[in-house]
Amino acid sequence: MAVAHFGKFGRNATPSDSHGAHDATRHGLRDLIGKWRRNIDTRHQLSLMSDSMLDDIGLTREAAEAEARKPFWRD
Repeated sequence: MAVAHFGKFGRNATPSDSHGAHDATRHGLRDLIGKWRRNIDTRHQLSLMSDSMLDDIGLTREAAEAEARKPFWRD
């Protein structure tokens, strides 16, 4: 007869299930921080580009400045 485990992750959760949930949370957090870092780096690079460089990638100075002013957590 199987014994049910009544932990904080559900009625039939096993200890390995809780490790999987922690790993998923950790990976999700790592991915989110990586995205924020890329936003910071990309926006900084936009702020350094000349008008001709911005023209090459199809952005106006105003659009680049608006993007560079966004907080890192916004898409």
